[in-house]
Amino acid sequence: MSFRKDLTQIDLAKAINQTVENLFLRWTKDKVLTVQIQTTANDFDSDKKVFKTYMLIFYRPMNYTFVGVIDGGGELDEHSDIEYLSYHDSCWRYDGTEHYIQKMADTIEKEFDFEKDKPYVRNCFGLNGYKILNGNLNIDSNKRTAKFVPSINN
Repeated sequence: MSFRKDLTQIDLAKAINQTVENLFLRWTKDKVLTVQIQTTANDFDSDKKVFKTYMLIFYRPMNYTFVGVIDGGGELDEHSDIEYLSYHDSCWRYDGTEHYIQKMADTIEKEFDFEKDKPYVRNCFGLNGYKILNGNLNIDSNKRTAKFVPSINN
């Protein structure tokens, strides 16, 4: 049983990337796309449960696509601390979305001792919605962070 394998089978990253490509075209000025994701892993033998929520953030004001994340999800505002995952013309799909989902899956998988206990674990993954916000990101490549700058129209 592998949490990463389960995520790969349903290919959550590909679904998100395709949605970004179709819903949020390159050269989209003054817009930020957020994707809320929840994951849950339950071991029914021990009643252990791991729950994680996070928000992926996409910004495409030119040919390049910025991908960031807010661990814990929530609402994106000017106070949100956005972790910089990638900013590329095409590699954003792997360096940003796929790599982060693999990292998240590995983190959750470490919560269970699969070799010792062989738990019965049920995994749930959910996209809790997409939201397009009016605004821009101030991206600091050196600190690998970004800040949302909302437009008046939000």
